[in-house]
Amino acid sequence: MANDTLKVGNKISGTSIKGYVTFIIILMLFLTIFLNYKEVILLLKGEVVSHMKLETPYFIKMLKDVLIIMLISLLSLRFLIYRVLCKRRQAILMLFLIVLGCGSMIYSASYSSNYLLILFGLRWIFPILLVVLLIGIVDDNMQIKIASYIVPVFLVGFFLQVIELIFAKNWFGHNQLGLNLRNPGFYLIPISMSFFSAITMYYTYHFYKGKRRTTLLTMEALSIIIANSGTGFFVLALFVVSVIAKKIKPKVWALVLSLLIIFLLIGLLPKITNRADIYESFFLRAGSVTQEIKPEYFLLSKDFGKATATALLFSYNVSKDETPYFVADSMISSVVVNLGIFFLIIFIALVISVSDSSLKSAHFIMVFMIFALANNLFEVFPSNILFSVNMAYFIYKQNQQVAV
Repeated sequence: MANDTLKVGNKISGTSIKGYVTFIIILMLFLTIFLNYKEVILLLKGEVVSHMKLETPYFIKMLKDVLIIMLISLLSLRFLIYRVLCKRRQAILMLFLIVLGCGSMIYSASYSSNYLLILFGLRWIFPILLVVLLIGIVDDNMQIKIASYIVPVFLVGFFLQVIELIFAKNWFGHNQLGLNLRNPGFYLIPISMSFFSAITMYYTYHFYKGKRRTTLLTMEALSIIIANSGTGFFVLALFVVSVIAKKIKPKVWALVLSLLIIFLLIGLLPKITNRADIYESFFLRAGSVTQEIKPEYFLLSKDFGKATATALLFSYNVSKDETPYFVADSMISSVVVNLGIFFLIIFIALVISVSDSSLKSAHFIMVFMIFALANNLFEVFPSNILFSVNMAYFIYKQNQQVAV
């Protein structure tokens, strides 16, 4: 029955909608190369003033918003045509997210006259909306196509990393060899490049059908290493260990090996990264989360839009005001402040609901959720869009299993 409805839905919506959606997502991937081009040039010249200062023209940065709005509009049209299928528990969870999101938005609007914050919050929450709208669109064929295009985009970023490694001036410092310590590729923040490389590794390992797959995986690992993000090292180690452990029997030895490597990495990470204060960064992020666990944030939030990079950058670059926007260094803190603790619990439950026993889903949750602990996932482009794509993909896969 479910399978029949999916077929009908695809027939009504037409393959053209799926083609347009794929085309927009691929455009987004290639746009990533240019979104911070001016900042990258200044990094190479040693003229970066602040990672908060926007140097690339606003109209270029706004192109991603135009593409996201186009994508949402196209998918909304399809959504109106036929019922989107998913498991009942997932539908309930998504309904809760929508109700809580709307509730926090209305609650915040009643407390503040700064309606720009509402717009910033809407921009921030787009990836969650996309999860709902992409269900039934993302399948293996689309994932394979995305994999074939994300690789050349990654290669541009890796090429820039190598140039930065050799020629970038002293913004991040130097290692013992005199090379640039942290290399963000086509970003300005190293963890963002590390995140993109880890996502590319996930796509290369599970969906890429081209040649030189092993070479690409090696380059993606090197990219994470020279980005020199502690979170990236941790994800890379878990990725490699999970692949090796899958082949080891009995499983108890796989578990022992995994734990041994993880504990070694934790102990050696400050030396590997040449960053003695690397765990200070972690505890600062953890502290920012615990500080926001307040009773007023439990059910709804009156600060929708305040814990967004958009609000922070707008304040620094445009309005020059002194509004105490929240610096959200992780997805958890941004969700708590913008939408409340209950929303976070439901969101985590939805992510867990798409997991299964496959290495593919384990890698998806590993890459996206670990980086989300140290990054504002919903605003790191195009990682936020690829998160939505993969959530919709795993819901679609579970749908097929139920139909069978």
